[in-house]
Amino acid sequence: MTEETVAPGTPYEATRRYGYVLSAVEGQQAEQEVTSVKGVKTRTLLDGINRVVEERRQDVDGGGQDPELRQTYTARYDALGQLVEDVELDWLEQKDLRLKSTYQYDDWGEQRSVTGPDLIERHKVEDPVKRTTTEWQAGMGKTVTVNNLFDKPDSIERLALDGSRISLETTFYDGLGRTFGQRDALGNYREFTYDAFDRMLSNRLADNALIERTYALHNREDLPVSITVDGVLLGEQAFDGLKRMTVSTTGGRVSRFEYSAGQLQPSKVHTPQGEVIDYVYEPQLGEQPIQRKMLSSTADYVYDPQSARLLSSKEQDQELERDYYSNGEIREERRLLAGEAYAMQYRYSLKGRLLGYTDVLGQIQTYTHDAIGRLERLDAGSLTSIFAYNAQGGLDSIETVDSGQSLSVSMEYDEVGREIVRSFVLPGGVTQKLVQAYDAADHLERRTLSEGGTLLRDETFAYDSRGRLELYTASGPRAPLDPQGKQIQGQTFKSDALDNLLSVETVFAGGRNAALYEYAGQDPTQLSAVRNSHADYPASLEFNYDGNGNLILDEAGRSLDYDALGRLLAVSANDGSAVVDYGYDAQSSLTLSSAAGVKEQRFYQDGQLANQLQGSQQRTFVRGADTLLAEHRGGTDTASSLLVTDAKKTVMAEVDASQATPVDYDAYGHRSDVVAVSGRSAFNGELREPSTGWYLLGQGYRAYNPVLMRFHSPDSLSPFDRGGLNPYAYCLGDPVNYLDPDGHIPSWLVPAAGIAFSIVGILSSVASLGTAAPLATAGVAGAWAALSSAAQVSVAVGVVTGVVGVASGITSIVAPDSSTSNILGYVSLGLGVVSSLASINAFINVKSALSKDSLSAIKYAPRVSRASSASARTSMSASTSARSSMSAPTSARSSINVSTPDLVPEHLRGVRGAFVKAFEENLSRTPSLRSISFYGSSDELGINVGPEVVLDNQRYLRELRSVGGKYISTYSY
Repeated sequence: MTEETVAPGTPYEATRRYGYVLSAVEGQQAEQEVTSVKGVKTRTLLDGINRVVEERRQDVDGGGQDPELRQTYTARYDALGQLVEDVELDWLEQKDLRLKSTYQYDDWGEQRSVTGPDLIERHKVEDPVKRTTTEWQAGMGKTVTVNNLFDKPDSIERLALDGSRISLETTFYDGLGRTFGQRDALGNYREFTYDAFDRMLSNRLADNALIERTYALHNREDLPVSITVDGVLLGEQAFDGLKRMTVSTTGGRVSRFEYSAGQLQPSKVHTPQGEVIDYVYEPQLGEQPIQRKMLSSTADYVYDPQSARLLSSKEQDQELERDYYSNGEIREERRLLAGEAYAMQYRYSLKGRLLGYTDVLGQIQTYTHDAIGRLERLDAGSLTSIFAYNAQGGLDSIETVDSGQSLSVSMEYDEVGREIVRSFVLPGGVTQKLVQAYDAADHLERRTLSEGGTLLRDETFAYDSRGRLELYTASGPRAPLDPQGKQIQGQTFKSDALDNLLSVETVFAGGRNAALYEYAGQDPTQLSAVRNSHADYPASLEFNYDGNGNLILDEAGRSLDYDALGRLLAVSANDGSAVVDYGYDAQSSLTLSSAAGVKEQRFYQDGQLANQLQGSQQRTFVRGADTLLAEHRGGTDTASSLLVTDAKKTVMAEVDASQATPVDYDAYGHRSDVVAVSGRSAFNGELREPSTGWYLLGQGYRAYNPVLMRFHSPDSLSPFDRGGLNPYAYCLGDPVNYLDPDGHIPSWLVPAAGIAFSIVGILSSVASLGTAAPLATAGVAGAWAALSSAAQVSVAVGVVTGVVGVASGITSIVAPDSSTSNILGYVSLGLGVVSSLASINAFINVKSALSKDSLSAIKYAPRVSRASSASARTSMSASTSARSSMSAPTSARSSINVSTPDLVPEHLRGVRGAFVKAFEENLSRTPSLRSISFYGSSDELGINVGPEVVLDNQRYLRELRSVGGKYISTYSY
């Protein structure tokens, strides 16, 4: 093949071209050259047996008429054809970065260890006789997996450095290889049943709650039409003959979807409250809308005609424009808010490492990387942070100085990568230490804060069989205060089968209060009232909701107003006076607010708040290495606060003017205003609204109320999707071990170092999430609980606060291709790894790779059909290089089998775009790849993928063969 084109003869035509040089003379190098749709050339050099030995990519962002082809990858093989060394090169403006990895193999020719650029040796030893896989890295414990004849894990055991057991999980299978039971590290057991098409019918949880699903009668695919818990109906759906969702009912709220002829995306959405949202599409661009129209506003979107990246958007008086680098990263972002223009600029390396950022105030942040590509130093005006790493590659310390102030933070980890000690050196040499202990399931059990030899706070946590917080105790002078100003000594939480809080009993000095929670409406998860027993507490609190399920009367008597998309527009006091108003851009990001006549503008970097402008006052948030470091205040009140944070980025103290001001929170994130602080960052590092105390998570997607311990609006991903069974529950009932920064999908706090070698400890939390396939045996995977494959297909299927929340190709709408490859490439993580580990990694990568822009697209890019294919231009975009299909291997095997269903998450099965990305990722890991196999039903493999896949110049043809009632689909050339 020399050329391929999508949308030929239209304004959206995109072409990728191929060139070849064959070696006819000894010493001559065979090569392939690919020219992307944006004219970027990537040259791949091959040896005599067609293995990649070098890659060069054109540095078109460097300027010039003939951009230089820079070396980006080299590989070296041994006499057996095994990859023994590869080097990834990146260009950091003034220097190059060489990241070398070496590979060792066992006598079977299987890779047994990898030594990365950080010189850490990571081992994986497979015993084909005992069917065991042992994984570890230097200085850390081991994970031993025992597999059965289905090549699925019977047990997963974590061992300490001395060989003692940390935890053990076991899984049980029926004669067809389907999981019928699982026992987690704490002994909690759950079981499953299936229908003749291997669709899960029921999930008996550890507390004996029974979750059941039924399916559309006209189709054998996973199209659930109802879900119940102990006989209580949570939701219903209806699909047409093309598997498009036509009706969605959640908590009695009915949404309806209409489609234009030949279209798989809804053109019209009728919300439960009666509003109508219209969508307009350009088929040649894919499935992202070019216009969203409702009664209150119209949003327009313009995309690059070749790469389909978002170029501009507009809603009311808010406009956005973007320019991109050739690798897909944003070069400049320009915003027009209420008639005022702002701009942000970014600097990236050739491979997409952030080197610098200039915010809307013209402030420059510079990022310096060490010899292996890790962030080593951050400079932001007068602030400097230095980052150091330990022998296992984890963050070891952060030293921050700013205008004479300093803060030193150091971390210690246990042998499975869990943070156990975080030490702070505050002004005046004062040292504080946060010590944490965990149970076998990785739940935080105890946390103490001390200063010198003095205990400041001692907290303990206990959980029920479904992983929900059940008991919290606190002692010491810094024990938190509850919303009534009582210092908490202990709290007992009781929940029902639906993840509703039934009661909270709070013990404090001199008394106790029993709060009873009532759910009397048509929606069994909608809080209707709270009754308190203590005289110091409100005797009764009543709550009201609109037709879309949004809270319109809160515990303080405030009134809330929303638009058709469920975006919070205004909050009013009980006397009718305005408390705060909010405004959003076309991506549904909260960009404007107004309180007490003062307007505030908000700007984001990579989905996180970067700047606030409020009259003459300015505020800048500084982050580095996934840590919240400081807040700068500019204007008439110029000052800086260094932030003392824990592993969840919760602000524990502010260092300002050489003194530390402590901040304390209860288990659900409530903070008392008794101690005044200048910063806005609070629980989990999120912005706390000063007028209400709420957290508007997901850049305003929905409000979390720490007093009520729940969201004000239902999650679009519940109950049939990853939001869990309960659309209002916060962090699945476990606010200690989970985070929910986007308001959609809770994520587990366990650090990646620990996750990389085990999935233990998260299993117990899965139980509360519903009916996900049991292959998702980790707690983060629990968020998939009620997830149907119909929902999984598009990252989000559901109702946005009673409207539509389905997104298709959302990453191609607003996320750079580099992020897209991270999202879709995770299928390959399952190669050679137990299915449950693949599932957890898949979830984590999806969660981390999705930018806020991507998630916000759910609000305006509806998708309610399972049967669709991603645009071919996704794989033809400017950032796609030869390496994404030919190089950077971790194994020299000529074929890869990701054939067990567990290794292919359901929402990727049968989706061509996702499949192609998964294919490319495997090719990038295995340059000598000749074939790849996927396993599943004929529907899963045969309908949407198609008989062939073309990647670069190679056409891969499919062969289907029946195995035990299912099929193995092998693509090879």
